[in-house]
Amino acid sequence: MKKLNNNLIKVYSLLSGSRRLLCFILVTATLFFTGCEKDWPNSNKDIKYSETSNLSTTDPYEAEMAVLSGVVVSANQPGYTGSGFADYVNASGDYIEWTINSTITGSFALEFRYANGGTTNRPLKVQVNGATVAANLSFSPTNGWAKWSISAVNANLVVGPNKIRLTATGSNGPNIDYLALKAAVNQSGKLEAENALLSGAVVTNNQPGYTGTGFADYVHASGDFVEWAIPAAAAGSFSLQFRYANGGTTNRPLQLQVNGVTVAARLAFPSTGSFANWSLVSASANLIAGANTVRLTTTGSNGPNLDNLSYSSGTTKHVLYLVDNGFSKLLFLNQKDSSKNWTVAIPDGSRDLQLVANNKLLVSHGNGAAEYDRATGAKGWSISNYSGVSTAQRLANGNTLLGWSKAASGGMPAKVILSEVNSTGKEVKQVTINYITTFRLARRLPNGNTLITGDANGDKKYKVFEVNANGTIIWQQLLYGGKGYVANRLANGNTYATMGPVGDLYEPGKDDNKVLQLSSTGSVVKFWGGMANHPNARLKKFSGYSVVPGNGNLLVANWLGDGNVGTGPHAVEFDANNNLVWSWEDHSAAKTITNLLVVD
Repeated sequence: MKKLNNNLIKVYSLLSGSRRLLCFILVTATLFFTGCEKDWPNSNKDIKYSETSNLSTTDPYEAEMAVLSGVVVSANQPGYTGSGFADYVNASGDYIEWTINSTITGSFALEFRYANGGTTNRPLKVQVNGATVAANLSFSPTNGWAKWSISAVNANLVVGPNKIRLTATGSNGPNIDYLALKAAVNQSGKLEAENALLSGAVVTNNQPGYTGTGFADYVHASGDFVEWAIPAAAAGSFSLQFRYANGGTTNRPLQLQVNGVTVAARLAFPSTGSFANWSLVSASANLIAGANTVRLTTTGSNGPNLDNLSYSSGTTKHVLYLVDNGFSKLLFLNQKDSSKNWTVAIPDGSRDLQLVANNKLLVSHGNGAAEYDRATGAKGWSISNYSGVSTAQRLANGNTLLGWSKAASGGMPAKVILSEVNSTGKEVKQVTINYITTFRLARRLPNGNTLITGDANGDKKYKVFEVNANGTIIWQQLLYGGKGYVANRLANGNTYATMGPVGDLYEPGKDDNKVLQLSSTGSVVKFWGGMANHPNARLKKFSGYSVVPGNGNLLVANWLGDGNVGTGPHAVEFDANNNLVWSWEDHSAAKTITNLLVVD
């Protein structure tokens, strides 16, 4: 390919408007007659444009028409819009900069259409008017340079010209097709059921605890419906929450339709124990700009009492810490402000995670444990003179409980050792529990006993064990359907325990992904997850979990080891009625998440 004449580039850079268009035509003609290929801009290191575009939330801003430094224009991959796309050349310093003239001040979603045919994330720094809004905005692999996706971040624009810049900061960037702006409209509201369109259902107020002037009561087992009208200022994903009461003893599912399309054929409305006890059921759906209808219809069983519908735009966003034993790193994921995200390398074999005093995070690893600053990830106190460690817990007295295991050897049984070490790393107490295998996490209880998970002599009968200060098992409970990971005792005496499938369970076919709530007598009070309950959720192996502040939902690590790398989400969230309401999946950022801690 022949190179573009440098004098033409210099002239082109100095021109604007119609003169630039004329120059572009002349340059293109020159290239055509000299046999240049379609990806001619790749021969040029630095193309400078200087156009200012007026703000639009409908038309995209093509990357090839932005100011490019280091980045070059190319057209050698299909699927782009406009006349080409921008291709980063250097791993650092290259940038694309759009100038958008706005007549309003407001919050906007910046959506970048891109392709990444590589195998790893190619993050870019996003700046608006010189201020960094995302230090490392993720541009995950798209499984081919001809496959395009969207990466987005919210930012505030001001009246007048706004400069939006994407800069490479250590890794060669993706191909960028365009920037699109969408108003980050926060839409929310609450609609009473008694004011909705009712067919068959009737309005009543004969039970306490409702909002408004009453509630909707289904009369017939099939065909009755309650229909609300939601006016959406902008299209997008919405969270729908239905407040209801079900005093019966069984689930009373309803069909959920949005704008005539079935979103859930049988949305669960479990028993609330009494018609005076109100609860929430959540679902998500895409709404269009303008009028939308949301309808709940009985489909074979009398429905619950419906009090109201609350709706809000956008998806759930969390702030959380995650331990990844596949990539051996600790991650801070802030979905509300991605510029604050960070990752740090940690030793191999990490499984446990706890927020401790002085804004530190305690993380276990195969040889011990270490503290990390929750704001920066900086490493602090550590201990590393053990082996086979799978758990670490900071105790109320300031010491650290380390749980480690030894396999059976030379006539000696397999054992779990609980070592208590002080701040200097000196071991001050040790408890041995014989015959326990497949040990994962330990949790010291206020009464001095300890909960652990495992099985006895490899029998695959995975249980929660409670041991006393001497290591004697004083309580045990079989986990109904999978390998245990962590157990916690609740204030009411019940126990939460996570479990994941193992394939060679002593009762084949009963392994499952669940968080169980067990009574003191071993009965299952309730559970979250379950592969039969969520057949399309790609649940692989439940490990650690965290309770979401404010709503009490359970956010669970979905470990993707044992051949499952890249095949499902890293974390999933379930509400009180076992509805899947949130998940996170980024296989360039994480590999196998063993534990997590949600703080918001």
